[in-house]
Amino acid sequence: MRAGQLPADLGIDVVTTDLHDTAQAVALVQAQERPVLLVSDGSEDAAVRQAATASVVVGDADDADVTSTHMCVDELVHLSQAMMRNIHSSLAWDFVFNIVGLPLAAGVLYPFTGWMLNPMIAGVAMVLSVVCVFLNSLRLRRARI
Repeated sequence: MRAGQLPADLGIDVVTTDLHDTAQAVALVQAQERPVLLVSDGSEDAAVRQAATASVVVGDADDADVTSTHMCVDELVHLSQAMMRNIHSSLAWDFVFNIVGLPLAAGVLYPFTGWMLNPMIAGVAMVLSVVCVFLNSLRLRRARI
């Protein structure tokens, strides 16, 4: 068993194992104070994968979080970070659409201005919200890993 570390800016400890001592591997994983990524070939006991924060199996395993045959672990971590940034920006866009659109659709301005948002326009705004989230997710294709 070997414990290693990705670059410090990632904040993740990596544990690789090819031993059959499951108890030792689980203890090593649980002793880490930071998130632990287990990288294995899939032959280890599933208890080790479940004890880790996330697991990557290079090969074939049904209970791994990620199964990879061609990406390096640091590429997977950078891709997951790009996905989290994408999720946060999608949530921000959705929040903006809803924080503006819902009160207008509910008629908050009606007592003051006599204006109310047409339900068809509200529907179009919701469709635009979904389109923005979809287009934002397509940016992951260009993610620099």
